Amino acid sequence: MRIAPLLAAALFCGVSCLPSAAPAQQTSTVPGRKATLRIAWWRAPENPPELALLQDKDRVSFSPDVMALSVKTQYFGPPTAIIAKKTFGTEKDKQGNPVVIWVPFVSVPVPTDGADLAVILFPDQTGQAAQAQIFDFSEEAFPYGTIQIINYTNARVDAAIDKTALQVPSRGLARYPGRFTKRQPARFSLAVTEPGGEPKLITSTTMIFFPNTRLMYFVLEMPGAKPEDRYHNSVIMENKVVAPILKTPPLPPPPEPSEGKAKGKGKAKADAGGAN
Repeated sequence: MRIAPLLAAALFCGVSCLPSAAPAQQTSTVPGRKATLRIAWWRAPENPPELALLQDKDRVSFSPDVMALSVKTQYFGPPTAIIAKKTFGTEKDKQGNPVVIWVPFVSVPVPTDGADLAVILFPDQTGQAAQAQIFDFSEEAFPYGTIQIINYTNARVDAAIDKTALQVPSRGLARYPGRFTKRQPARFSLAVTEPGGEPKLITSTTMIFFPNTRLMYFVLEMPGAKPEDRYHNSVIMENKVVAPILKTPPLPPPPEPSEGKAKGKGKAKADAGGAN
């Protein structure tokens, strides 16, 4: 059974029901907004399209990774960013080549100026369009040293992290309220409670948390699978990259004159005195 395509199809149908983690603030009237967009595929299409972020009359091409937010694109433009894909029209240019046409692939609302957003693309089965799930990735909303649980199932998820209990509703999300300030192992467990059912433990382990790492932990459901195979997980881990501080070494002291040169200078002075 090909789990990934079936999961992606189910998620594509339900991802629009999941509340966005982007900050809920009033839209400003400023026509242009700056933002950092960290764009990734949930599952790349079989033939991934060539994508570009439209900015006024410019295009910024990029290639998203799969389940990794390492690709960061700087955006400046209207409050709704448009990601377009490259296609070819029926007309031809002067060289006889098909004319390139950039058509909208997915839109990304930019709620505030200076936003830092994680954008996960869920392509449809044809690969011709996609939906985007957007998360506030600012350090204020999602600090390093913590974990965020995203529930993509039809059940409630109960989590226990380092003796802290969290409840994540169906199609909802929750973040561990604490913060790990040093490398620390902690007990981590997950249970799902289906409507009218009993809690079912799906994960119980020890995880190691780091102060410069944040985790997005997705709980997934395989519709129609056996109960023991129904629930899965997927993780996106993002590390804070700290640029090293380069220290300029101190300048060496000027070299002292050698003994031979010092004697030569003394003799020259003596000769000059004797000539008088």
